[in-house]
Amino acid sequence: MSELKLVKDGYPEPDEGDYASYVRSWVRSLRARNLSPKTVKTYREAAEGLAAYLARTDGPGNLGAIRREHIEGFIGWLLDTSSDSTANNRYRGLSSSSSGPSRKRRSPPTR
Repeated sequence: MSELKLVKDGYPEPDEGDYASYVRSWVRSLRARNLSPKTVKTYREAAEGLAAYLARTDGPGNLGAIRREHIEGFIGWLLDTSSDSTANNRYRGLSSSSSGPSRKRRSPPTR
């Protein structure tokens, strides 16, 4: 078992490059910013959905290896299998994090 790294606030630091560890840290920061529980849930589901998609498609599990084409593949898959609003919510959730498609504003995905 790996050693738990602590920062001054007592929370573990995300493991370098580990996407799941990054998501846990990001969700914690969303809560600390006092975002609504529904917003935190929506954003968390977007990040976890991307992780599940990457695992199913043999995509990278390392944060630094996730590229635009991985995000686009995930959003395209959502558009094929879910409603437009689900794809839009996931896109917005991912866009709000540094792991998202871009910090620049783009039009939301549509069919």
